[in-house]
Amino acid sequence: MFRRPLHRYCLLLILFLVGVTSVQAQCPIGQIEVRFAIRTDSWGHEGYWELHLMDSLCGDTNSRIAFGGNDIDVGCDGAGGGDASPSNGYPSSQTINEGPWCLTRGDSFDIIAIDDFYAPNQPNGDGGTDFRVFAGGDQIEYFESIQSSHRFRFEAGNLPENDLSVNRNLTDLYIESGSHSVRAVIRNRGTDTIYCFDFCYQLDSADTVCARFDSLSMGYQDSMVFEHPIQLDLVDTGAFSLRMWVDSLNDSLQDFEPRNDSLLSVIQVSKAIPNILYGYITEPIDIQTLATSSDGLDFPRDLAFHPHRSRRELWVINRDVEADGGSTLTLLNAGEDNQSSLWRRDGNAYHFMALPTALDFGRNGNWASSPGILDANHAGGSYTGPTLWSSDSSIYSIIGNPATPEFNGSHLDMLHGSPYAMGIAYSHDNVYYVFDAYNGQIVQYSFTSDHGPGQHDHSNGEVVRFEGLNFERHSDSIPSHIVFDESVERLYIADAKNGRILYLDVNSGTDTFDLPLLNEPLSVHQRIEGAQWGVLYDDIQVPTGIAIVEDRMIVSDAATGNIHLLRIDDVIATRLFTIPTNADLLLGINIGPDGFIYFVDAINNSVHRMVMDPPPFDMTSLSETQGENWAIYPNPSNGIICLDARQNIPSSDLDELRVFDGLGREVKVNFIGEQCLEVQSRYKGLYWITWQGRSQPILLTTP
Repeated sequence: MFRRPLHRYCLLLILFLVGVTSVQAQCPIGQIEVRFAIRTDSWGHEGYWELHLMDSLCGDTNSRIAFGGNDIDVGCDGAGGGDASPSNGYPSSQTINEGPWCLTRGDSFDIIAIDDFYAPNQPNGDGGTDFRVFAGGDQIEYFESIQSSHRFRFEAGNLPENDLSVNRNLTDLYIESGSHSVRAVIRNRGTDTIYCFDFCYQLDSADTVCARFDSLSMGYQDSMVFEHPIQLDLVDTGAFSLRMWVDSLNDSLQDFEPRNDSLLSVIQVSKAIPNILYGYITEPIDIQTLATSSDGLDFPRDLAFHPHRSRRELWVINRDVEADGGSTLTLLNAGEDNQSSLWRRDGNAYHFMALPTALDFGRNGNWASSPGILDANHAGGSYTGPTLWSSDSSIYSIIGNPATPEFNGSHLDMLHGSPYAMGIAYSHDNVYYVFDAYNGQIVQYSFTSDHGPGQHDHSNGEVVRFEGLNFERHSDSIPSHIVFDESVERLYIADAKNGRILYLDVNSGTDTFDLPLLNEPLSVHQRIEGAQWGVLYDDIQVPTGIAIVEDRMIVSDAATGNIHLLRIDDVIATRLFTIPTNADLLLGINIGPDGFIYFVDAINNSVHRMVMDPPPFDMTSLSETQGENWAIYPNPSNGIICLDARQNIPSSDLDELRVFDGLGREVKVNFIGEQCLEVQSRYKGLYWITWQGRSQPILLTTP
């Protein structure tokens, strides 16, 4: 799979320290000498800081150990004011040494950093003051200010020589039965270089599974992604605990900080989505209304199910209006008798969910949305892009509502390189693809380790642009949704503007070039040329929504209100049937845990489910279909079809044979010889041959 390098994870865990005396000479027993090296940017006078006992308030002189910078114009209340005088505070672009102080070893302390900078497109400041924290002569932490107010926490003490931590679990948490990789970000937090270690895991109370990793050279603060060579093998559905840990550093060294050696996660295994779409061809359909404007729908544009499928939790994203920002409606137990709903809007949806066009869930429980606006700051610029969110109900729309300098809404992360993002699709980890209509590209966004709810650090983001597709948006109202098929590592794209479905092989492309940074600091910003792409299907007017299950695809046509049911064969899709929905503006569609189609009608502010009773077998499987007395071949066909009967067929009997298209219209045929015929149609797709009281499907590929 195409996965750009994670580079170095600089996880800004906000660390803290407690108990103090000022230092003139050697610290007393139980205390350690701590000092700061503070680096200012080009506006040094805008910064102010205080050192406190953990969890104290800025300005509390009882807990304050030290302070520095512009205490005259900024101080604790000056965040984002934009009125600091250059004659006060620190000089610009200089390193200032502060301290030392004697702090109680092992206690936690806070650095409260304030920044005065203000600009319309950065109302929460630009930070600019960096802190290197030294304890006992060793640098133990580095903090970068990138907003108007920060609270950095550290623990007073020397760095351990040997400390390897499991930093982040990358194993998928919501999966189907089968084999799955165990992956984690592992970080060296000690001063000694790590050359080898054991990576182990245990599922519930099963046997421990360990693997040796050697030939390494991990220095202090180096992080790497490790994949265990032995996969998880899960058969049953339900919840399973997964514990992973590191052991045997450099063969025999003791890890001096065992508290960060392991992580415990819960994996939810769900049933696979049943592929019963063939039932829409032959069976009566009951279109059920699940939600309307009375439930909080306001021009809904997309919908997606939480990956814990047994919860049947359907999320719908509303465009709403620019002045408010978008919102979501979550249907709990969607379609069941005990269905309930929950409408929510983030504390700063005005910026982080501005005119959203789409959403998609990741297998880690996070989800992301794409903005349909040019500038999320609403100031005439081009500063916007995808936003990462948590599905945790204690985080989403709760933290930072209303937004504050400390918690700017509840978003987990946001990157700002894709205005008019008309669609979004999950890939892996915290990686998503975006339909970027402003730049005419498909863009891969990796949020790597998110910055936490309501924070601001985007510097570890990785952005890779697939050039040469030259996309445009259809209109303000009509999105262009996308979906990623991990089984073939291919992205499918609803190109609404040009009336076609495209495919993009995300692992292709021969040339990769670095790009200048755009709007924000990033770890990676690159473009790829020469990626393989093409037209999968083009017999549609305004394709908008798109979803897949196995080799079947459904696409919504906003122009007709119909859903096209397609069969994918490598880089070609053939229409099997067209399913009417009666929607006035059919946009997002999806396939639920029950295998049924769900869709939104934007104009009527409604969400619907299409229910039918699926036949016991797939009549579109395209294997040779046997009747009681006759069969048809070849299937698929180029238009010439022959009957294979168990007895000779009198020519008069063929007068009863009829051929119908997917909409039930009779199609003319031309008989060839005694047992063959030619279907007189100019269209590819699924047809039905009716004869002797039976009907059998035939797929025409090149009539």
